[in-house]
Amino acid sequence: MGMNHIRLAVTATALVAALAVAAIFVLNGSDRPAAVRILSADGRPNQSSPAASALPSAAPSAAPSQAAPAQAADFVCGSSTVPTTAAGPTALVSAIRTGSHPGYDRLVIEFASGVPGAITITPQPRPTFVNSPRGDSVTLAGSAGLHVVMHDADAHTSYSGSASLQPNGASIVEVRRLEDFEGYVGLGLGVAKSSCYRAFMLASPTRLVIDVPVA
Repeated sequence: MGMNHIRLAVTATALVAALAVAAIFVLNGSDRPAAVRILSADGRPNQSSPAASALPSAAPSAAPSQAAPAQAADFVCGSSTVPTTAAGPTALVSAIRTGSHPGYDRLVIEFASGVPGAITITPQPRPTFVNSPRGDSVTLAGSAGLHVVMHDADAHTSYSGSASLQPNGASIVEVRRLEDFEGYVGLGLGVAKSSCYRAFMLASPTRLVIDVPVA
């Protein structure tokens, strides 16, 4: 009978100890194991995991991203006006050059001083243009065209290069000066297939950039 009392006492003591440990575990939430965060190969949470969906996503990187290559969405296929802020009475063209890049050809028109008061670009279904002020027509190489007109500009005071360029690129195949008269400078671009383009201004030095995608 004495042995039974001892066994009952030991069992009661063990039960009380187990209940005490369980109570501590329940009350102290900080000791619970954290949810497992499953990451994909790039280090981001795997959204297919329930644990990952409950966690906040990583903050976007503050580091500047690399410039994306030219894509079709960057280009327009209709007439447009390039925004400019005129810095002088006349923009003096000093250089006209072309270059080829992955996915597009580029035309650069550099200015020695000033910025054109306005720049308009108009696609054409054919690369046939009118010379001004003579009024005769000229057909450039290619199957379509772009007509670039710069207002308050001059392409003879500071420019001594050729009036006709034939880069024979994948998209820009010919460039010709069509007009340089009374503050208007016009250029015709013969393009291989697409007359879509993107155009923008850059500084230091001031220049107009026109990209034509390779169709």
